[in-house]
Amino acid sequence: MSTTDVKVENQRNYQKLMVALEASQGILNLLIAVCDDRNLHKLKAKAHQLVREIFWNFSD
Repeated sequence: MSTTDVKVENQRNYQKLMVALEASQGILNLLIAVCDDRNLHKLKAKAHQLVREIFWNFSD
């Protein structure tokens, strides 16, 4: 798989994760993400932060 293909696939998966997070707002939902690319690790961390924010806003 070429670098361009990997980037496109990763972006698509990131978008799917964001849609899942937004759709589950207000609902406790278990999502597991694995990242073996250091460059994409920041995206995973950003998504994790969003989950934490959603959870804490939900529990207030």
